[in-house]
Amino acid sequence: HLLGNSEINSEDGLLQRALSSQLLGFAQNYYFDRLTFAFFSRNYSEAVHYAEKYTECHQSARIADLFQTFYQGVSAFHLARLDVDKAREWVAMGKNALSQYQTWVLELGK
Repeated sequence: HLLGNSEINSEDGLLQRALSSQLLGFAQNYYFDRLTFAFFSRNYSEAVHYAEKYTECHQSARIADLFQTFYQGVSAFHLARLDVDKAREWVAMGKNALSQYQTWVLELGK
């Protein structure tokens, strides 16, 4: 049970409880919500952070995986233009996301 007998007063507390209880589906939803908010707020470094967190607690394929990959790729390519020192890392992350996205598009088109 997610709430248990404890009193939880914040989203962070609820997330920590879910993680400690191995309720990764809840954590995955939480990270996807944070990722989407960060992406549309144009906070691309935070979007990449939450995309990585989403992947860490991935349990099963979801339609949200397509969006997570898309948001992560676009964010990485945007950050590559802004952060010259880490541009190669950002481009590699973006290319990886693009490759994964293209694979899904090809598979869904069959």
